[in-house]
Amino acid sequence: MVKFTEDAAFKGGGLKGKGIYEKDYYEGERIVIKRVNKRVFSLILVSLMSVAALSGCGSKADNKGGKDNKGEMGTVTTGNKYNNAFIEGEKSTEKNVLSTVIEFEPPPSVQGNPYAKSGPNWSYLPLIYDYLADYSPLPERTFKPSLLEKYTYEDGLLDMTLKPGLKWSDGSDLTAEDVVNTFYMYLGRSPMWNYIEKVDVKDNNIKLKMKTKSELVLNMVFAIPISSPRKIYGKWADRYKEVIENYREIDPRTGNYVWPKAKEKITEINNDLLKYLPNLTEIPVSGPYYAKTVNTTEILFAVNENYRIKPEIEEIRGLREANTQTYSIAVLDKQFDIENAGLSPELHEEVVKKFKDEIRMFLSPAFASIGYSFNVNKYPTNIPEVRKAISNAINRETIAPISEPGSLVGDPKNSGLLPSIVSKFSDDNFYKSLDDHGYNLEKAEKHLKSIGWTRNKDGKWVDDKGQMPEIEIVVVGGWAAFMISGEAITTMLKEFGLNAIFRPMEEAAAWEYADSGKSHMVADFFGGVSTYNHPYESYNGLGYYGKRMGITSEPGKPQIFTNPVTKEEFNYTEKIAELFNAQGEEETKKVTQEFMKFYNDYVFNVSLIEKYRVTRVYDTKLSMAEAPVGEALKDFYWSSHLNNAIAKMVRDKKIYFVK
Repeated sequence: MVKFTEDAAFKGGGLKGKGIYEKDYYEGERIVIKRVNKRVFSLILVSLMSVAALSGCGSKADNKGGKDNKGEMGTVTTGNKYNNAFIEGEKSTEKNVLSTVIEFEPPPSVQGNPYAKSGPNWSYLPLIYDYLADYSPLPERTFKPSLLEKYTYEDGLLDMTLKPGLKWSDGSDLTAEDVVNTFYMYLGRSPMWNYIEKVDVKDNNIKLKMKTKSELVLNMVFAIPISSPRKIYGKWADRYKEVIENYREIDPRTGNYVWPKAKEKITEINNDLLKYLPNLTEIPVSGPYYAKTVNTTEILFAVNENYRIKPEIEEIRGLREANTQTYSIAVLDKQFDIENAGLSPELHEEVVKKFKDEIRMFLSPAFASIGYSFNVNKYPTNIPEVRKAISNAINRETIAPISEPGSLVGDPKNSGLLPSIVSKFSDDNFYKSLDDHGYNLEKAEKHLKSIGWTRNKDGKWVDDKGQMPEIEIVVVGGWAAFMISGEAITTMLKEFGLNAIFRPMEEAAAWEYADSGKSHMVADFFGGVSTYNHPYESYNGLGYYGKRMGITSEPGKPQIFTNPVTKEEFNYTEKIAELFNAQGEEETKKVTQEFMKFYNDYVFNVSLIEKYRVTRVYDTKLSMAEAPVGEALKDFYWSSHLNNAIAKMVRDKKIYFVK
């Protein structure tokens, strides 16, 4: 259970709590908490306990948190002598194996085609494949060459030179042709082909001429794992290339490429590609490790002897996160050297207590969000005042601490951005001018009364026709952060007098139901910016998450909304292209603030939580890149998901065991 203590201090983005605390105040970036409001907190704890009984302890959501975040995280520091990820000492010369967490389909499903279901996925791609450059937004936007010797990007021309002597794991040369072959394989899998105008390859040099000067194309190109040797994937890459060269058209709305007449051809190539199911242990890889053995519980990764550097870690044992129960047992049984899957607050506290003399914990940024999207085309959430009232009736400062370790309060302005990047892309005075959709029951009442809603004799809200509209809240039932927050929100809305219905579902059914546009509110990850760390990524997400909001668009036509406050048209298609192509800080800020104002007026969602990943290290001899325990890290190596961070450290020899 999360423990709140008198005068507990935490750093949480400058968002003031209301309702859970009887008194709170600011000291710069510190928020000092006084005396828990026991009535409100007890209400949520009842919800928490009932949900824990239903859903188990785990969560598949990403994690996020803040410095010395004892109010939200429970215990962040343990008082033991291990206060940094880096450990002084002589490197161990003994055989060493690092145990981490991965996701994969167990045999016989698992296979080695990264483009097919049950092939290598995000959780271990960085271990077996290399990238042209490693990316980090922290401490500043950085692309560090990996397979590349060097690169330049000027006036829309990306000029890249590979390191000499690169090899695939089977000993064959890794060439520029292999890299471009991989690019072609990503038609329809990456947006980069919307912008690439021309490709030139000569020896170890690759030039990509873009239709844009936006630096965000670097994130697209460098995010692709180099996974497709031409000798294997060339027959499919050539077919994708033919589509790119012969079927692309200019989208008049954005000036970028689209393939409206190539849908059937791309589907045909994809279906043929999905038939290729090689053995995972036999595929050529470009990264530091290859899959040596696979069973139902783990994949053992061994060193790729043809990799360009020799890793200090000889083997990596990737343990499968099968379900919340087995994962909890594995954590408590100390089967991991390092892991960062989402744990419930109770399990997190139990782990900290059990391993208090040796555990180290770090808060690495996930740039991820948990929120509740509104269906803006289904009654009654199609009414802006209803959406605003619901947001004002939700005490997110209460919910964040109990949802999952590492949870910070989301943006109370519902501006579409994470609190951690708001200050980078907007002015303080502008942000303060936006309407506050945070917890305020008086404001919620005014919103509903303004549209003719009243309370009946039982104190319940009825609409202007005397009906009590249902507000259905749908969540994935197996994810604790969704279950806990969903039930807490439902309880709050009911207490406010709304007819809220909580509907947890099995994962596939929940997403299918939400995507159908049948629910009123759905828990999802809208607003995350883990790839670009840029407002474009958040606002462009409406193209995917919009179906859960009941939003549809006609192919070839601009997506235009009417701002419910100003009554002005907002051409979303033109604006998202303008944001992508914005040059310089001021131009980017100007367009971003237009989106923030539009989102604030429209209220597409309730921004509930921003997440940090709570990374727990159990092996006291494992040394990694510098990282002080218990702090929100702003570091090149730690600003990515766990196995990507490990891979970056492997490449720079920053991770090893000491004697």
